[in-house]
Amino acid sequence: METNSTPKCFFLTSMELSHEGSVFISEIICCAVNSVFSLVATLWNMLVIFVIWKTPLLHSPSNILICCLACSDLVIGLVAQPMLVAYKIAEFNDSSKTACIGRLIHWIAGFVCAGVSVMTIAAIAVDKVLALYLHLRYKEIVTVARVYKVVFAFWFFCVTAGVFLFVANSDRYWTLVPLPVLSVSLTTTFVAYVKVFGVLRRHQHQIQAQTLSAWNSVNMRKYKKSVITMVYILVMFLVCYTPFLTAMAIRLVSGYSSAVKLAYEWGATVVYLNSSLNPLLYWFRMQEIRLAAYNTIRKMRGINESRIVESKVCKFSAYNEGIDITKA
Repeated sequence: METNSTPKCFFLTSMELSHEGSVFISEIICCAVNSVFSLVATLWNMLVIFVIWKTPLLHSPSNILICCLACSDLVIGLVAQPMLVAYKIAEFNDSSKTACIGRLIHWIAGFVCAGVSVMTIAAIAVDKVLALYLHLRYKEIVTVARVYKVVFAFWFFCVTAGVFLFVANSDRYWTLVPLPVLSVSLTTTFVAYVKVFGVLRRHQHQIQAQTLSAWNSVNMRKYKKSVITMVYILVMFLVCYTPFLTAMAIRLVSGYSSAVKLAYEWGATVVYLNSSLNPLLYWFRMQEIRLAAYNTIRKMRGINESRIVESKVCKFSAYNEGIDITKA
């Protein structure tokens, strides 16, 4: 790369690493990890999106939000991770122009998808609160069309912010723009789940007092399982993003250096790992998606067992469309 001490790549500051010894080994491992999990994230999230798209019974507001999350994870596996590997290889070959383009695409794709993911997680939490408090009015107010509009707004906002970073050509906004989005989204998520678990705790007392009907008790058990699944997604998101946010904080305090750049790359790698873990969580925790996947595979193989599986999908999807709890 260029011999200048701090060559510029648009709004990204470049630092030339030594590419030898432990640093070189670390970068090679980073490239290998991203190459493997790029393929995993792409294939698994394509499966989730395809299954939801091909199964009309899964076209509910909550599943549309899951599909949005899978789309952002798909872009990570399809674009961000390959570009991280590409720009590292270009750095090894001292190709500054290729490294700059690859790095720019990698960071903007990661920036956009991270923003969409955190806002979608907040929207899922709000959806759980609305399902709990709106009861039978949930289907009337929270429609698929409205959720599509919300999802479009998320992508439009994040893409616009990503383009703005490019136009502004300043890394100052790289730190300032995500902070309010992350703060508002996580605060909304935590407040929503506090409300949800407060109602679930009341429900537990009602079961003990035997004042809740058997039907509502079953509905609430299914609802509780879905809420816990979404909390798992939130916790996994926070765990995977913590190293990157730590690297960002270190940069603000001590400035940019070769060590910070390496920390950013490994922090981004851990963030991207989240895109491969989410589909696993859907598969093991969301039975309706798992059954729909089996049904899709059977249809593709020409096995006529779809009606039985579709009825099970319908059964496990029904509670997502509002919960009739009179004392919520």
